[in-house]
Amino acid sequence: MKDNLLLISFISLILGADGFLSGLSPKPKQRLSRIYPLLAQVTSNNEEDKQDYLAFGMLISSFTDGMTESTSNFFKYSLASVLVMESIQQTQVGIEENVKFSPCNGPDIDLLGKLENGDELLIDDGRSREDKTDKMMKFLQKGQEFRDIRVLYIPTAMYALRADSSNTPGKQRQRARADGKKRRNQLVGHIEKMMGNSEKFNILAATLDFDDGTIKQPTGSDDKSKFPTNGKDALTSWNPHIIYIEGGNTFWLYHCMDKSEENYMELIKNACCTQRDDGDSSKFPSVYIGKSAGAIVAGKYVETATWKGWDDPSVVPEKETYDKWMGDLALDMVGGASIFPHMSDDWISLVAEKKESSPQISQLFCLEEWDACCVEGSKEEVFVN
Repeated sequence: MKDNLLLISFISLILGADGFLSGLSPKPKQRLSRIYPLLAQVTSNNEEDKQDYLAFGMLISSFTDGMTESTSNFFKYSLASVLVMESIQQTQVGIEENVKFSPCNGPDIDLLGKLENGDELLIDDGRSREDKTDKMMKFLQKGQEFRDIRVLYIPTAMYALRADSSNTPGKQRQRARADGKKRRNQLVGHIEKMMGNSEKFNILAATLDFDDGTIKQPTGSDDKSKFPTNGKDALTSWNPHIIYIEGGNTFWLYHCMDKSEENYMELIKNACCTQRDDGDSSKFPSVYIGKSAGAIVAGKYVETATWKGWDDPSVVPEKETYDKWMGDLALDMVGGASIFPHMSDDWISLVAEKKESSPQISQLFCLEEWDACCVEGSKEEVFVN
């Protein structure tokens, strides 16, 4: 309680009359992006319910602007962590098989050493993320092993039809698919560069559309068995290292997740959150990256998508107006916080007004184009780069 009072006192000193940081710096980034995370820290300490957190997550407004050096470093740390987790699980399986088929010889000493080294890398011993990343990358590149990095790209929000478009629905879908493929290639290229273009890593990428559950455009191997055959497999047995949900129409994205018999919302939470409900401890968590609409649905409430009026709700049957989205829960994977992407000076008054009229949104992260809300669930840590 004492810490809360100190933090509140600090806020009262730096807040201007409009409720935003003012007078400290002319840079809008410091004025806009920092205040809501600060307020979120105060309110989150008062919540008694256990919140869900992404094991590793990055929520951004823009990929080109938001994937800054510091965010890429967190991305690399997150990906290296899940790759080490996978290596540990594979090593455990190897030890079990070794004992099963050679019980007299006991477990393989090399495998035991590898298991111990992997476990040590994941211990929270106060080292910096940079130091841990460096050690994990050396561990992953040691030996003769080649590793597949499985990337599940979900562009469903882009596929929403636009009523104001002069193109036919077929033409709109064709262009959206082509644009989605380009953006996925951009993501894959970033991962390759981030991992040092090492031959030790091969990226398997597949595109999932929540609308029909189909898997399209598999790349990285000619072996079809290395890819999922449907949406459920993609989020479960395929166990992707990265799940990237693209921006676009938030309402269409939410609708396609919610309407599915596969229950994609639950599957995503099971794949990405620290507290899994599927009971399968043999899987490692996926790194979640949500851009714009993908960032909003990762938060607690989807209604922040109504504030700017950019997304058209009429694409969703029986929810054609903004008022029908008030109070709708999204995935809620950021410790109870909601997300407002594409923040700028233009939205200061609007956000203050909406925040006041939406008391249920007690925690809010406003992200400018270059911001990233980063989440590490094991520490229940959420911060903005």
